[in-house]
Amino acid sequence: MKKERVAIPEQHFLNEAKSEYWDYQSRLVAEVIQNSYDAGASEIHLNFEDDYMEFIDNGKGMDYHTMREGMLTLGGSIKDKGNTGGFGAAKKILLFSHKSYEIHSLNNHIQGNQLDYNIIKGEDILGTSIKIKPFEGFAYGKDGMIYKAKEFLRKCDLNSDVYINNNKFDNYLSLPEVRETELMTTYSRDERGKNEILVRANGLFMFSRYLTSLNMKVVCEVKKPSKESFSQSRDSLKGVFQKEFDALVDELNVDKMSFKTKGIRKRIFRGAKSFLTFLRSITTPKDQILSAYEKKEMESLIEQVSNKTAEKNESEESLSAELVFEEVKKNNIVPEEKLEKIKSLYHKEEKLNIDYDFLVDLKNSDHDETPEEYHPKSISFENEQIALLWRECIKEVSKICNFKFDFSIGFTLSKFNEAMVTKEGSGFFFLINPEILKGKYDSLDERYLKTLLVACHESVHVGYGKRLHDEEFSSLFEDTTTKVLLSIDKREIWSRVESSKL
Repeated sequence: MKKERVAIPEQHFLNEAKSEYWDYQSRLVAEVIQNSYDAGASEIHLNFEDDYMEFIDNGKGMDYHTMREGMLTLGGSIKDKGNTGGFGAAKKILLFSHKSYEIHSLNNHIQGNQLDYNIIKGEDILGTSIKIKPFEGFAYGKDGMIYKAKEFLRKCDLNSDVYINNNKFDNYLSLPEVRETELMTTYSRDERGKNEILVRANGLFMFSRYLTSLNMKVVCEVKKPSKESFSQSRDSLKGVFQKEFDALVDELNVDKMSFKTKGIRKRIFRGAKSFLTFLRSITTPKDQILSAYEKKEMESLIEQVSNKTAEKNESEESLSAELVFEEVKKNNIVPEEKLEKIKSLYHKEEKLNIDYDFLVDLKNSDHDETPEEYHPKSISFENEQIALLWRECIKEVSKICNFKFDFSIGFTLSKFNEAMVTKEGSGFFFLINPEILKGKYDSLDERYLKTLLVACHESVHVGYGKRLHDEEFSSLFEDTTTKVLLSIDKREIWSRVESSKL
């Protein structure tokens, strides 16, 4: 019985490319640059003529085996693990989507038409040259392809010299670094009207995500190999890489400035009634100081010492740091070097004659040091009243709504935030910007109401775990605010403010 072969329509791969890529012409340029870049080329030429395209590089080239098993095998790839490509799918848009193609690399010369090709031994050359004649359906135009090439390269940051019709391209996108994790490095610069997050690998642009009113350029540079991190079309990420990218997008939706400070400029001032909170925070795996067993023993010791102070009618918040350190050492709960590290963590943060922990966050502000008027030691009367009102409002909101979280307070001096919440150990710091209440809300009633509304807003974020300002958040915020306004006692709030101190 004679075997038949499955037929492939002439423009099958072109139609596939059009449906697979949002911009198949730009993706062609991307695949050309990527192949040359992965081949170690220091010079890449993109030449667009009236009826053909030619791409030349000075990379390591391809021998017969590489040409046959890598370039001319669908789904095949023999690229090194660390290279940008490696899926073996790019040849569909680079070669098979066109009327004809020629490849010349080292001494191998190929003449091809879709899946049919001939290999001819030819003259030795350095690197690789690819010449393609597109189908009419490719909608090829010389000027249009030059424009596409430039637009693609403007999103890259390459070490190779790239020439477009013999003109060297030098308008790459290079931004200041703002964050680095194990999976990716993030770069950013303020720029009005720019609303895309670009994702790259080895400086090569892969895909972008639009974010309304971002007003900055953001680039995420993925640090792991493409096969490990990108989908086959390289227009999305996979697994933990996608999770980290989604988390960044969520973060920018909530606070567009939150990720932009490389060093976190903040100071925690430890208060007399806060030592127990501190001890509980360092029993979490902070900096991996304590093992699971040591954590359990430390928590047990804290409880014992708390019970002793309670028997003496003392507040457990007034525990002496040195008393607990002595008990830890006496009972040999952790090695001495670990105990010293815990002590160092506690003592490095300035302790003042204040009752509770207080944090001053300076990121995205004009300050490098805490201004005297916001420093707990020299805080102005007006700022202290703002802080105390803030604390009492959060207390009441959490009590009325039955939110279960430990918190302390402080100030954010950011130019972009009315308030924010930051997590420290097992608790939260609720930070208010005192500037929003100065000169704008003259009467005490106005100041009280504004502070209460902001407290409801931030409490919804923490109490319900809602990061995004979406429709669900709006509904929860409305319900919370209504419940609080119907239940809260304004006179009691002011009474506690007037009788308290930081």
